[in-house]
Amino acid sequence: MTPENNITNKTRVSIAERLVPSLSYAVAAASGAIGAVMILQLLNSMRSPEMAGAASFFMATARLEAVVGTVLLVAATIGGIGILVAVIRLFTTNTKASPPGVLFLLLGLLALIPPFVVHYVTHSMEHFVMSIEPGREAIVGETASTIAFVVIGASIVLCLVLIAFSFLPFSARPGRKYSSAGFLLLIEIAVVAMCALFFWQATQAMSHANKLG
Repeated sequence: MTPENNITNKTRVSIAERLVPSLSYAVAAASGAIGAVMILQLLNSMRSPEMAGAASFFMATARLEAVVGTVLLVAATIGGIGILVAVIRLFTTNTKASPPGVLFLLLGLLALIPPFVVHYVTHSMEHFVMSIEPGREAIVGETASTIAFVVIGASIVLCLVLIAFSFLPFSARPGRKYSSAGFLLLIEIAVVAMCALFFWQATQAMSHANKLG
């Protein structure tokens, strides 16, 4: 088959099959931005006398982690709808092509970076408070603030990329693509795992708060 025939045989990629997973990934990335904003608020509030003490700190991190976990739960729910759409398209006749599954894998993994970084920062802060290492408060605070601002910026960029991926027209090989549904399922498992991690982290922080309160 000649290169000209390959180009001719390509069809426009379905927007619907891209839009739902992209929305799921955008919500996942937004969970990281929300967590980063809450980290900045937490660091700022720790300067007030009302927030002094480890118990107050752990109560705040538990609330932060529960919020991020809830947003990730929303992302997982939307992602489940995206998987359903992809599976239905496998067994129906479609005029539009499915996007290459590797694109879902790449974008999904990128979208999980912001919440993972938020998990790392909150876990590090909690470990620092539990270990009580004197003289490092300013270093930890400045580092966490810097990372939080980077996460917020990265989340915004990722959301713009996902919007472009959803609506930017491009063509692909027609026919059933099992890789699309397969990679969507793989990312869905990762989102659910990240969600569970935040809820587990929140319960641990709440446990520490109760012990110290």
